[in-house]
Amino acid sequence: AGSGTMAADLLTELEALGCLPDRYRILEVSGALRVQQWETLSHRIPHLLSRVVWLDGLPEAGLHGVILGNEVLDALPVRRFRMTAQGPRPLCVAWEEPGFVWRLGSDDPSLDEAVHEIVSDIGAELPTGYESEINRLLLPWLASLAECLSAGLILLIDYGYPRREYYHWQRAMGTLLCHYRHHVHDDPLILVGLQDITASVDFTAVATAAVAAGLRVAGYTSQSYFLFGCGLETILSEVVERDDYLEFVRQVKLLTLPSEMGERFKAIGLTKGWEAPL
Repeated sequence: AGSGTMAADLLTELEALGCLPDRYRILEVSGALRVQQWETLSHRIPHLLSRVVWLDGLPEAGLHGVILGNEVLDALPVRRFRMTAQGPRPLCVAWEEPGFVWRLGSDDPSLDEAVHEIVSDIGAELPTGYESEINRLLLPWLASLAECLSAGLILLIDYGYPRREYYHWQRAMGTLLCHYRHHVHDDPLILVGLQDITASVDFTAVATAAVAAGLRVAGYTSQSYFLFGCGLETILSEVVERDDYLEFVRQVKLLTLPSEMGERFKAIGLTKGWEAPL
């Protein structure tokens, strides 16, 4: 949940729409971030703070509502692999003075099966030397969400691609990226413990895992179409007379232009016990 800004924005807008939830639960394991979130909410929406509950784990089964995951999928651990003349091999980490290095691991039948499925889906072989990632936690993770949701929506927003684009030949070194003090690079073996490590999302794998977990894929689109479909144009027209209108336009461009976040980020809606259109 980061700094709590999105929670404050959501609750403010839901209050304006007259549809506040009974509870707004934040699953946060970091004590420091919990304090920051509490401070943000106390400052922004003190009259709604009583509706906010912090969780140490997923709620008990029986939840009726929305589970929101904004840039959560990209932070899940992934397994890296490299294509060799003998087939896919896992990439493992070893120590060699003066630091960590990549090493090829031993044969892994489950990796062979996963890569074979990818190759079948995209209709093309992955060339020797090709490196990428597989997220093996999608099914158990989505199954755990489905287990606690009785009726409602799981809305996941993240940067990624459908499978044919994710494993494109031009993306021959995978999608793993590291973020350190606003700098982006691709070496996770340095600055150990100090940097964020992320990988783009294979949304085909998300959809497949969701269906296997008993969920329904109710919608999938780019962030640009998602926001305009949710009424972004109407919101923009309502602030046209404001002094900060140009700042609003700048933010809309950042969120929706293909050259910015509009196409790189996707939104996928997964439902259970909920048939109404989103």
